[in-house]
Formats: sequence, C-alpha cells, structure tokens
Amino acid sequence: MISLVLCFVGAFLLSAGLGKPLIARLQRLGVRQTVSEDAPSTHAAKQHTPTMGGVLFLLSATLVPLFYLAYSPERNEEAKTLLPIVLLTLCAGIIGFIDDYRKVTRGKNLGLKAREKLAGQTFVMALFAIWLFRTPGFEARVQVTPFIAGGACFVDFGLLYLPFALLYLIGFSNATNLTDGLDGLSGGVSLIISLTLTALLNHSNFQPLGIFTVAMA
Repeated sequence: MISLVLCFVGAFLLSAGLGKPLIARLQRLGVRQTVSEDAPSTHAAKQHTPTMGGVLFLLSATLVPLFYLAYSPERNEEAKTLLPIVLLTLCAGIIGFIDDYRKVTRGKNLGLKAREKLAGQTFVMALFAIWLFRTPGFEARVQVTPFIAGGACFVDFGLLYLPFALLYLIGFSNATNLTDGLDGLSGGVSLIISLTLTALLNHSNFQPLGIFTVAMA
C-alpha cells in the first residue's frame, strides 16, 4: 500500500511539475490545436489551445513504474508483469503523438488517416495479445458473473481470446480518444477507472499492475 501511495504522489508531482513549463514551451513552438470544422460551434473557443499535453500522462504512466522496478527487491519477477503493459502504453502514445504532430504541421485537424491509425493499433496490440496468450500459466478464461444466483462462472475462450483481446484493447483506446475533447471528461473517467483497478489489483495475483494503474490515475 505504501508503494502505491508513493507512486501516486510521484506521478502527480511529475505531471504537475512539468505541466506549466511544458505548456509554455508548446505555446512558444506554436503547437496548437486546430478545431475540426465538423465540431460544435461551442468548440471554436478551443482553437489554438496547446496540444500534445498527453506527453505528461505518458511520462507519468511509464517513468514511475520503471523507477519503481529499479528499486523493487522483486524487480525481476515484477518486471514480467509491468514491462509489457508499460511498453504497450508507450507504443500507443507514440501513435497518438504522430497523429497530433501531423495535425500541427498541417495546420488542420487531419492527422493519421483512420486506416493508418487502426493499422498501427492493430499491430501493436496484436503483439501484446499474443505475448499475453503465450505467457506461462496464462489461461484464456474469462470470469462471468451472472445476474442469477449461483455465483461466478468461467468461459474458456481458447484461441478466440486473441481476437477478443484485440477488439477490447483497440476499442478502449479509441473510446478514450473520443472522450478527450470535453473538459475533464477523459481525465475524470480515467481517474475513476484507474483507482478502481488499483484497488482490485491490490487484492489479486497481479499486484505489480497496480503500480501502473495508480501512476495513470
């Protein structure tokens, strides 16, 4: 629990400390958001708002877990759980960075084409799903809690777990992207989900993942 609190505070201080100078730097470089012509008229006020602020969250979600691993007495075992999710997040962040960079350089709300972005996400997340499936001890079972009495039951997906996991990862990635546009919506939802996952992971066999989710929070 102490490790989770320290990582939460560390990630917060990292984002808060770098936030003001990074935003000022982005403004000087002219890295500004271009509002889509299809957006509601109320979004016009967001024109030229500094963009690429996601770098802050990417730093917190990757550097804090890596720092934790560097000083963890069980880092060799915990790295097997933490590093893949950190790498997945980093790769997804790079795709988002390229998307934003193209928008900034073009001066239009036109980043990566849908097929380009989807291809990048599919490649990265397919590698992660395959790694997960081939991890020793992994079981392609999903716990299902029915509404009727009788407790939880499990469904073994077998090889179908791979397309299921891929759809899940790509779906959540793009769902998060869609919520990021209304002030506080993506941040608020992500905070609630991340803290809930942290609490659940703290009482599971995957406690090291709690370091990542609390850093994301």
